[in-house]
Amino acid sequence: MFEKKTVNGIEVITLRNAFGRAEIATLGAHVMDWTPVNEAPVLWMSKKSLFEPGKAIRGGIPVCWPWFGGAKKPSHGFARIEIWQVAGVYELSCGATQLVLTLDRAALADFPFHAQYTVTMGRCLEVALTVENRGRVPVSVTGALHTYFAVSDIADVRISGLDGAPFEDRRVSAEKVTGHVQEGEISVDAEVDRLYPGTTADVICSDLGTGRSILVEKLGSYTTVVWNPWIAKAAAMPDFGDDEYHGMICIEAANAGSDVRELIPGVSHTLAQKITVL
Repeated sequence: MFEKKTVNGIEVITLRNAFGRAEIATLGAHVMDWTPVNEAPVLWMSKKSLFEPGKAIRGGIPVCWPWFGGAKKPSHGFARIEIWQVAGVYELSCGATQLVLTLDRAALADFPFHAQYTVTMGRCLEVALTVENRGRVPVSVTGALHTYFAVSDIADVRISGLDGAPFEDRRVSAEKVTGHVQEGEISVDAEVDRLYPGTTADVICSDLGTGRSILVEKLGSYTTVVWNPWIAKAAAMPDFGDDEYHGMICIEAANAGSDVRELIPGVSHTLAQKITVL
């Protein structure tokens, strides 16, 4: 089933099938909700999110592109604050429902491109961002599928799959950025802002409070980001509740750090993530 509604001037699409429900805003091609049948919502959304045209939505799966980070403006790129066009909704033979959205900027002088974002909801949730360079010169891009997962309490979360992986500590307070190596599972008892370069590993997020585990697989990414803002940073963000850091963890398929993708004219790149409740 496919439904459309408008919230604060923003179109929101609801997908329903035998496997569950998903909501996607055309603002930013933003997946805001995925609730499998007989499950609690998998994605976290802030109650303080600025759900307004031209403003990024806080929570769900923001599409950070064509850059990742805040060194350029707007922070994390413009794709997450643009209105995407619905290209089609399809019922697949496996029972899944697929939504395709597009964003075209053929008139951009420095980077004409065509972007397609595909959301497939079945037994798992799959999201894929494919971007083609339609210009005449190569262009370097970074990005991320900045996925916020809902958890019972961050103290009860354990993240596995990155044991032995080097990581960069991106916290402002970090004494050093590089030279760290993950030892065992990741647990969170302070601000976490880590970039794990050179990895294509699957990651499992286990919530000891609910007994639920989520498998996160990716494609087209050599970098995984793990993030929780903790107390001070949460309080500093106007679109993030002061205590909401307890209920979320970000695990992101990314092209970031040294994982920069050069798109030569006529060539495309796909960054994708597959999320499964185990």
